[in-house]
Amino acid sequence: GVNNCSYLELGEFDGEHRFALAQLYGKLVNVSSEPCTTKALQTPLLKKITGEDVLDAEVKGKQKRLTFRNIAKPFILGNEFPRLGDTSVAFEDRTLILKFPNEFKGKSQIDNIERTWLSDPAEVSGIFNWMLEGLRRLDRNHEFSLSSTTQEMILEFKRISDPFGAWIEDRCILQPEGSLSRKAAFEDYKNYVDQDLGRPPETERRFFQRLRDMPKISEYKTRTERGFRGLELK
Repeated sequence: GVNNCSYLELGEFDGEHRFALAQLYGKLVNVSSEPCTTKALQTPLLKKITGEDVLDAEVKGKQKRLTFRNIAKPFILGNEFPRLGDTSVAFEDRTLILKFPNEFKGKSQIDNIERTWLSDPAEVSGIFNWMLEGLRRLDRNHEFSLSSTTQEMILEFKRISDPFGAWIEDRCILQPEGSLSRKAAFEDYKNYVDQDLGRPPETERRFFQRLRDMPKISEYKTRTERGFRGLELK
C-alpha cells in the first residue's frame, strides 16, 4: 500500500539532500524510476541504507534528528543503467539486476491484469505457492539464485558502469604465474573499451593504479620492461 512506500529518486541519495533520509522511516519499499545517466551514482549512502547501519536523519521543521535503521528495500526501475564509480565488492553484493525483455502491446495487452489475478482465489493461491518455493530456495542457499540472463545483465551493467572491471572479466586471466607488460595491458584495454564498449578509456595513470589496487597483482620492472604479475591476456 501507499503508506508503506516511499519514492526517493537515486539522485537524492547523494548526501546533499538533507531531509531525504527521513522519508524512509517506517517504510517497507522505496521505488526510484529512471536513474540519471549523466552523473556518476553516489553509493556511500546507498550502502548504509542496505547495510543495516544506524542512520541520523534531519526532519524538516524539527530540531531533533530521527535515528533509525532502514528496512525499506530499494527498487530502481529504468531503461538505462546509471554511471557508476564504485567498483567495490560491498556495492556489487548489494545489487541484483533483473531484465524484463517482453512487451505487451495491442492484442497481447491485458488491461488491469494484476487486478484480475488478485480477484481470483486460484491465481492468488498459485502466486503464493510460487513465492514459497523461492523463499525455501533462498533459505536453503542463503543467497538469491541468479539466472543466466541475470548474470549477463550484471556483466552488461559492469561493462557500462566500470569498463576496467569489464576488461578484467572479458579479456584477462588471473593466475599467479601470469605476467603482462604495461604497454600490452593498456593497448588491449584501450582497444577493448573503444571497439567493444564504445566508451572513452581511463587515463594511463588511473588504469595502472587500478591494476596496483587489485589483490594478488604486483608490479615488476626489468632493464627493458615494466609490467604486472598475476594476470595475462586470454
